[in-house]
Amino acid sequence: MKTKGGDVKTKGGDVKTKGGDVKTKGGDLKTKGGDLKTKGGDLKAKGGDLKTKGGDVKAKGGDVKTKGGDLKAKGGDVKAKGGDVKTKGGDVKTKGGDVKTKGGDLKAKGGDLKTKGGDVKAKGGDVKTKGGDVKTKGGDVKTKGGDVKTKGGDVKTKGGDLKAKGGDVKTKGGDVKTKCGNDRAQLHMKCGA
Repeated sequence: MKTKGGDVKTKGGDVKTKGGDVKTKGGDLKTKGGDLKTKGGDLKAKGGDLKTKGGDVKAKGGDVKTKGGDLKAKGGDVKAKGGDVKTKGGDVKTKGGDVKTKGGDLKAKGGDLKTKGGDVKAKGGDVKTKGGDVKTKGGDVKTKGGDVKTKGGDVKTKGGDLKAKGGDVKTKGGDVKTKCGNDRAQLHMKCGA
């Protein structure tokens, strides 16, 4: 457990590591209601930030990194089991919870990957953004076998849903928006026959 520029705070408890790692260089890595755990290692903040208020931000097999800052969970959740959940330029925010990966991946490089009501899940991997965006307000943006990639930005859902089970939902220059409030828009993609 290392810190260079300061900060690694807890108020209600928890900040645990078993196999090592929990690093911050420029500061921050805070929890208020508890939690911020790692078992196999990793959970790093370099330029600052990596905050949780109500709890949670767990890494079991490793990883959950931020370089330029940000990666906030207010109501809880941001979990990586097999590894990964990375941000470089900042952002990966959740308010009501959720931002999960099991087999790995869930990366934001230039920023963004936000959820307010929860959800943005990857089980087998992937959900990547490079220039930013992949936002959900009411929840959902799920992938099981992988994929949901954006390079220049966008992939937004407001009322929820946007599922890729076997994979895919790719945008390079941007866009793929769903917005239907209580009607919940659905875009389900499956591979195979």
